[in-house]
Amino acid sequence: MSAIEIHDLMVAYNQKPVLWGIDALIPQGQITGIIGPNGAGKSTLLQAMMGLIPLQSGFVKFYGQELSANLNKVSYIPQREKIDWDFPIQVKDVVKMGRYGRLGLFKKVTSVDREIIDESLSQVGMQAYRNRQIGELSGGQQQRVFLARALAQQADIYLMDEPFAGIDAATEAKLMEIINSMKVAGKTIIIVHHDLFSATKYFDWALLLNLRLIASGPSTEVFAPELIEKTYGGKLPILEEIRERWKAEHYSPKG
Repeated sequence: MSAIEIHDLMVAYNQKPVLWGIDALIPQGQITGIIGPNGAGKSTLLQAMMGLIPLQSGFVKFYGQELSANLNKVSYIPQREKIDWDFPIQVKDVVKMGRYGRLGLFKKVTSVDREIIDESLSQVGMQAYRNRQIGELSGGQQQRVFLARALAQQADIYLMDEPFAGIDAATEAKLMEIINSMKVAGKTIIIVHHDLFSATKYFDWALLLNLRLIASGPSTEVFAPELIEKTYGGKLPILEEIRERWKAEHYSPKG
């Protein structure tokens, strides 16, 4: 079953198309990567899916409906560089924002909400930092807090824009561990990602994007060397390594 349907999507800035003719189905309960070179429109696609920028044509549907019908089911984590880290707010209050869509008429935080906030912080290993100012944290810690906010929302679909940017390998591995646990819990996760090599290991499903959709499908099929070369428009230092891995995983000698 598809969690998200994208049909004939086109986005333009100053009347210049930056994405066009995007048709894709994103499966439910899988980790999907959106992969492509710089300037390919990856973040633009995520923002268009969230209704943050207008579409010139096409539509995006979540579980067969408009986003407005599924607001509590969809969570969005923007790029770190888009966030004002100097804003004076504590970690626990950032995570509390994830509960706003589910608060009652008087928007009062209940004991249940507090439990969910604490549990979300514990899931990402940030409970000890709950009273810290968000600007005092490292980049990796800030990313964990925003993941905790998304977890507190208790959504079904999570759209993450470059969640691994600017963090070290150990923090990336920890975040990926959390994301895999979300998948086990039945969540659908879509990640904009720039590292092609780790992408071949992280994702069940992939969209290769370069202003147009080059390919989409199971990552074992989409990360074929010829499709990657088509997406990036030339030779990459990593391409030969991907070719060798592809041969090892897909070629079995006769006999």
